[in-house]
Amino acid sequence: MLATRHYSNNQCTWLLNNGVPRSNFANVARKIACVPEKELAEVAGLSQRTISRMKPDQLLPPQNAEVIISILRTWGRAVEVFEDEDTARTWLKTPLKILDGKTPLEATGNRFGAELVLDLLGRIEHGVYS
Repeated sequence: MLATRHYSNNQCTWLLNNGVPRSNFANVARKIACVPEKELAEVAGLSQRTISRMKPDQLLPPQNAEVIISILRTWGRAVEVFEDEDTARTWLKTPLKILDGKTPLEATGNRFGAELVLDLLGRIEHGVYS
């Protein structure tokens, strides 16, 4: 699930329907976002207490899993656009005026924010000033 690649709507739907295990949440926090699990839990709408009680193979609730899938999708797209994982990671954690001072990572906490971030990446890729 952590492969850096483009996630189509079909792939995202498949992931959501099959569930995102708690272990993948930990991997996204550690290997992609490079943030403490507590911070990622806030973005995903989970409490730290809930996440810490979950077993590694236990599935995240669908609404929270959707946020993790959005982060994976955004991550893959950011790596495509910036052609470098470190640059993509830095961009994901940089507050942006266009996102009302939120980071792209924080903005992925809901569907509309995730769409805005993906749109922004498309604009960056095509050199459209944002």
